[in-house]
Amino acid sequence: MINKKAIVWVSTVLYVLIGMAVIGMLLAVIRPKISEMKDSLTIDQTIESMNKFDEIMLRTRQATGTRLSYELMLSRGEFSINAVSENITWIMKDSAYRYSQEGAPVKMGNIDVLTEKNGKLWTVILTRDYSGSNLNISVFGTDIDKVLTASKLPYNIFLENNGLKGNKQNIDIVIE
Repeated sequence: MINKKAIVWVSTVLYVLIGMAVIGMLLAVIRPKISEMKDSLTIDQTIESMNKFDEIMLRTRQATGTRLSYELMLSRGEFSINAVSENITWIMKDSAYRYSQEGAPVKMGNIDVLTEKNGKLWTVILTRDYSGSNLNISVFGTDIDKVLTASKLPYNIFLENNGLKGNKQNIDIVIE
């Protein structure tokens, strides 16, 4: 009688251990794919967000005195407003997903996408260049670069057309 109870318990423990091992192996295989899919979605959403920013930038450009707002939700990566080089850039340094061929820039509308190897992961760089578009970008009224990091709260960005500066439209960006 005691022998039968011991056999039942040993069998139960073995089945539980085997089940846990199978679940662990499945998680080890599926987890990287989930990370890739999550990063792919993040990159696609960021391209969409940058296109929206670009649209607001171009609407602001149409008339002097126009002030439009943009709400940027930045869950991963860094968003840079480069007033010196007249572009906006988003960089994700730890992507599990290779968005494009390594080292080969790809155009996604007005956005340039560059993927570079970063150890076992990838760095994805999205850039919208305004240097050839008769725009002068300033941040808080000066030609400085501003880097926004990931945050749980959205950034409120205001774009204001301050008229011509030289022969270019001056768009001032204020971040709150």
